[in-house]
Amino acid sequence: MGKGGDTPQVPSAGENYADTIKAMLENQGALRELNMTNQLGDINSTATLAPAYANMLMNFDNAYGPQLRASQSEATRQTRAGDILNVADLGPAFQQAVSASSDPQSEMMRNLLGQQVFGELQQGMQMDPEMLREVQQGVRQAQGARGIVRGAAPVSAEAFTAGSRGLQLRGQRQQAASNFTSP
Repeated sequence: MGKGGDTPQVPSAGENYADTIKAMLENQGALRELNMTNQLGDINSTATLAPAYANMLMNFDNAYGPQLRASQSEATRQTRAGDILNVADLGPAFQQAVSASSDPQSEMMRNLLGQQVFGELQQGMQMDPEMLREVQQGVRQAQGARGIVRGAAPVSAEAFTAGSRGLQLRGQRQQAASNFTSP
């Protein structure tokens, strides 16, 4: 080993950072000008190429667009037709599998309940005679308690209440059917 001289000292991270900032500040104008020149060049290129690109896209769409859309439409139609055929083919097997996994009594109760819900739904706003009588008697008692027993008011109130109750009943039936058919 020979006689050694002084080894250069490695700058600290802070010194490196300070040198970098100093160089950026000294060359800030040149960097800004270079950046602006690059951006203007990009804008000029885009302005020059954009109309040609748009024209190329329109020509492509005019030449091939109808064929591509027709092809996509046909592919979608065939996919949906295949899905429908799968459901038609596999639907009964699925129903059998579900029925086989449940006990027969539960299946019978579900069928009976479904028939009852369907029958109720078919009645719509219609009330059975006993329910209609209860609604009418309730209105008549309320009108009698208020002293309104003559004229068209009691009849109107009775008809309005019966109609309102019918609407309410239909809504309940629809909700019951919806609950029954929901998974």
